[in-house]
Amino acid sequence: YTYNTSSSYMASEALRMVINLEVDESLQTNYKQYQEQQSNQLNTTTNNNNTTTQQQQPSQQCLFPKQLKMFPWNDIQQITQYIYQQTKIPTEKQRLFFRGREITAYHRKSPLSSSSSSRTSTPTKKSKKKKKLSSPTLSFFGITHESTIYLQCDIANDCTPIVSYGYCSVLLSSIKSSQDNKLLILSCIDGLFDDMKPSLSEDGEGGTYFLRDNKNTKIACFKPSDEEAGCINNPRGRIDPQQAMHCGIKPSEGHLREIAAYLIDNDINNQNSTGFHAVPPTMRVEIAYNGFNYNHINDDDEIPSISTTTTTETKLKIGALQKFIKGEVVENFGVKNFAIREVHKIGILDIRILNCDRNSGNVLVSRDEFGRYELIPIDHGLSLPEKIEITRDSWVWLNWDQSKQPFDPYTLEFINNIDIEKDIKHLKSELNFPQITFENMRISHLVLKKCSNMGLTLHEIGSIIARPDFDTKSILEELMTQAEILAIEKFRQNKHLINRIRLKRRKSVERKRNRNRKHQKQQE
Repeated sequence: YTYNTSSSYMASEALRMVINLEVDESLQTNYKQYQEQQSNQLNTTTNNNNTTTQQQQPSQQCLFPKQLKMFPWNDIQQITQYIYQQTKIPTEKQRLFFRGREITAYHRKSPLSSSSSSRTSTPTKKSKKKKKLSSPTLSFFGITHESTIYLQCDIANDCTPIVSYGYCSVLLSSIKSSQDNKLLILSCIDGLFDDMKPSLSEDGEGGTYFLRDNKNTKIACFKPSDEEAGCINNPRGRIDPQQAMHCGIKPSEGHLREIAAYLIDNDINNQNSTGFHAVPPTMRVEIAYNGFNYNHINDDDEIPSISTTTTTETKLKIGALQKFIKGEVVENFGVKNFAIREVHKIGILDIRILNCDRNSGNVLVSRDEFGRYELIPIDHGLSLPEKIEITRDSWVWLNWDQSKQPFDPYTLEFINNIDIEKDIKHLKSELNFPQITFENMRISHLVLKKCSNMGLTLHEIGSIIARPDFDTKSILEELMTQAEILAIEKFRQNKHLINRIRLKRRKSVERKRNRNRKHQKQQE
């Protein structure tokens, strides 16, 4: 009995996971306000004789655990309870994120949905015997050993209408451009306080709003996740998700790809590096404002809201906030006026992220400090696809003469210094993409690096990846199909060899057994 107990204990310890906990910077400095709210709630429940002594006690220091030891079958509620025991931060104030997804939202959704349905109903015998809904487990979200969970307590409200949503590396204090990104958010907040309402853009298929500062100047673009093409709150009537599907990109995931393009263009570990592709700063935020579009608002909708002091409720929107860049579209300029490197940086970015929508309206032209033309890539919602089905019309630069010129040494050095595994690791830490998108990134990176070192031009590389027309597969797609067939055939051959080796081993084991049996009989 003692042996069985110890063996089961060792087996359970082998399944124990170590989860890293990363805490928001603002929470590390302002954790006392959450502890004070908890202490005030405790003070109201105590007797009047003990209230004065409890108020004199200083607030307990908050020590955030760096690691959590959990099992795969533990749920989110157990994690929040453990964090509460260590930090004294209430569980309802905790917001946990894993790869850009708020996992505590799934835990709060179950009890809220059950209670909202019985707001107006009178309690009955059946309602008293409701089953308690459990929160999802860690394995449900794909959390494994040495995964990282992000803790945040900020939520957008009337006092702070814009906050970062989840882990945002571009807002870390160690990043060189973090101050500019924080000032951008503060300027948008000042504009909302001065009643500068967001204005819907005239172009596009989804909801894109221009945010202004207190001087009525456009400074940012906001793209809500639930107003993209195919989503229920689309302001242009495109609410059919089947029509909005493109290359396997699902509705409400376009804003994640906008952020991914900026993360790929910027190396957070290199302080001196600037974006080679000049993608505008983009971050994921949460905005509390009622000036956006809602096609269906009723009790059955699952739109997050926060309680305010007024009778109305302020709705929350989650999306991508991008810095507004002044410029004109490429159509207003002659293509021959652009430098070769400017065209190459746009094409290299489209190959790296497999952009499916690089038309002339998604490239802005501005002037730098020396008066030279600079190309700014925007609108990357249709990048990082699950299927490589890019046509020649999707890349406008394929028809430009600059793409047929060879790469200069600086551009070749940049291509060779790209660390694809580092980029994928960075994206996985902030955003939730399927594994097939990262495999496609590896393929496009391999083609870009191999072909550029062999002397191929940007036009020739793009012609390998892009289809000549919609019904004809590209050269890369044909090569991928052939590689898959060869891999399957190789696997079958290896499997046949493995089976033969297993049969030989079984026969040899049987022979040894028979020999041992004969030897034992002879001894007897």
